[in-house]
Amino acid sequence: MTTKPATAEPRTSYIERTLRLLELVSTLPVQGRTATVIARAGDVPLSTAARLLSNLCAWGYLRADHQGWYVPGPRLVAMSVMVRSTLPALDQLEAAARRLTAEIGESVTVGQLVGDNLYIVARAESEHAVRAVNRLGEPISPSTSALGKAVMALVPPWRRLQLLDAAGEADPQAALAAVGPELELAAVQGYANDEEQFAPGLRCRAVAVLDADRVPYGGLSVGGPAARFTAAIADSVVPRLQEAAEQLSLSGPADAPGRSHAS
Repeated sequence: MTTKPATAEPRTSYIERTLRLLELVSTLPVQGRTATVIARAGDVPLSTAARLLSNLCAWGYLRADHQGWYVPGPRLVAMSVMVRSTLPALDQLEAAARRLTAEIGESVTVGQLVGDNLYIVARAESEHAVRAVNRLGEPISPSTSALGKAVMALVPPWRRLQLLDAAGEADPQAALAAVGPELELAAVQGYANDEEQFAPGLRCRAVAVLDADRVPYGGLSVGGPAARFTAAIADSVVPRLQEAAEQLSLSGPADAPGRSHAS
């Protein structure tokens, strides 16, 4: 009897490894960011890492400084500047996240719409040992996260369907029907809830941040372990979230949350 060989694990492609090393150089601490450290963090052989890093330097995406540490090169810096310019009020959002975490004591996440997708663009971590942890650049679920629901609550139905479709929902209409009651409640009360829907044991509250036309371009959420961040505590910090969101808005106070955009 012939025995079939075990199916090999799919090999990581050249371009995937290259992009992974580029990401590591953008996120690892600057000090000691050598080829050895990057290879270990990227789980690639040192010889492979050295070759890919050399290519990235030749292409202008990275450069090696006088200590041999790899840092962003001119092309990567230019890309970062261009991407940042598409995210309105990012400096203010980052500062708001830090202030809110210092005041509330739990992690604060800032999300922004980029096209039809919500992404984490700023983050301030709680000092508690046990805390909610997310990474910059991660997509935000429009239907299970408090932040996603806060944004969806203040846009019309056709826009809600766009956001759900972009998030990969197999049946956006069904997903919208399921989350609809929560969105209508969030539009009325001015904030959205996540009671362990996005992740077990995590409780969040979120509000939308509006542009000059009173249309959401992002949102602020605060979250923590449900055992510590109780429903009563979570509700008590909502006015502070709303105040911060209004300060970040690109226009004056709204007459009523969602009145002109949720219908």
